[in-house]
Amino acid sequence: MSSTNTSWSVEGNTKAGGSLASSSSDISIQATKKLYLDGGGNTYITESSADTFDLYVGGIQMLTSSASVLAINEGSVDADFRVESNGNANMLFVDGGNNRVGIGTSTPPSDFVVSNANDGGAASLIIQNPHSGASTDETAELYFSFYNSGDANSSTFGAKIVGGKEETFAASGTRSGFLAFHTKADGSSAERMRIDKSGKVGIGATSPSNLLEIAYEDTGTQGKGLLLANTDTSIAGDQLLGSIGFDSYDGNVPDNNLEASAYIAAYASESHGTSDKGGYLTFGTAPENQDDDTTSSERMRILDNGNVGIGTTPGFPLHIVGAKTTSSTTTFSQLRIEDTSDFDGSPVAGISFSGRNIDGSTGAVALGAIHVKKLNSTSANESSVMEFLTRLEGSNPAVAMTIDENGKVGIGEDTPTASLQVNQGGSTAAINVMKLHQNDADKPFIDFSGSTGGAETRSVSTDTTENDAKFGAIMIQINGVTKWIRVYDGAQ
Repeated sequence: MSSTNTSWSVEGNTKAGGSLASSSSDISIQATKKLYLDGGGNTYITESSADTFDLYVGGIQMLTSSASVLAINEGSVDADFRVESNGNANMLFVDGGNNRVGIGTSTPPSDFVVSNANDGGAASLIIQNPHSGASTDETAELYFSFYNSGDANSSTFGAKIVGGKEETFAASGTRSGFLAFHTKADGSSAERMRIDKSGKVGIGATSPSNLLEIAYEDTGTQGKGLLLANTDTSIAGDQLLGSIGFDSYDGNVPDNNLEASAYIAAYASESHGTSDKGGYLTFGTAPENQDDDTTSSERMRILDNGNVGIGTTPGFPLHIVGAKTTSSTTTFSQLRIEDTSDFDGSPVAGISFSGRNIDGSTGAVALGAIHVKKLNSTSANESSVMEFLTRLEGSNPAVAMTIDENGKVGIGEDTPTASLQVNQGGSTAAINVMKLHQNDADKPFIDFSGSTGGAETRSVSTDTTENDAKFGAIMIQINGVTKWIRVYDGAQ
């Protein structure tokens, strides 16, 4: 065949059994007719309609191209599509039989897979926003979308992950970004969680100040927050429900929160069910010099009824069990109550006792108290006094008994001048100052002891001169004047 420019015009279906001798020759095939490539079988090219090119292989429509679309596997059959790159035979692979797409793999196990055999490296998927302006409001986003009910041609996203800039990205230097997680509720999308540039996580907080920060609005009845729940559906009494441990990376990090340096643990107080949700809390710490991987000691427990036990399972609203502690002032105690007021301001530490009216018409009512207070405003002077307060109907609690800094006891007297001083109070009280009742007939009402001797300067006198009888005497004072009470000798 001549090598000059030649135009070939074919009308009807054409079966080509040879080849053209000149590459500059044109072949024209009538619209909707076929050019067979297998001698008249089922592999051919054709223009199925104006400006629409089709390729059939083995009778299967493998490719369709028009001015607006290029479609591969137009016939929707079990046929794969593959694009090679330099060194990767499956740079892009479409699994026609399983409706999957693979990048770098011919056997994608799910709908879309990126595969890269990179020893020590990573297979990466990048969503890039190429804007290079000096601003911080650019984001790159991954959406999760769903078809609207009853409309296969319309979809709406239900959630998305947003990657954003926290500052302008420079060619070098600072390039800080964040991740934000959004969900949609009732048609409105909102950010629910954020991981900032330093790794701090905010749930409901877009600028977390702590490693984990949970922010929410609660009117007081919704009970939102953080919940730890045991998924066992057969919870028994004393079974662990959840725990929080506090420890460090020095030594072994415990795989059991109860072995942490400190922990809070919650337990079921009964077998759980729809109407049985009782529980209690324990608080534990590890003593100094305790080995790692060792269960820490429980220090406090709050029972299902609200009783608090320190060192014990409580049988009372507050129950403390422990060895006595000794301070620098040799005070022994299991409980310390401290006023944080300025030491120069006469601080008071105390215990208040209160109750409620029978009809419940008011809240707690102060019934009495025990106070220990500093007597002065001098820092170097720690003198103190203990006061016992009771309440009279119609009045506020008032001091009924005082023990001063010297151990003197005053009943009705705030500043006692004797080891025991009783102040009866008003002249119309119609009560005795002291009343003694002795049920043992063989024992005295009062046992007086003191310095003895014949001289009247002694508190107990052995003077027996009066009326030749054996008398003794006890010194007393009446309105500041010394008097003696004569008593019979026990041998009389």
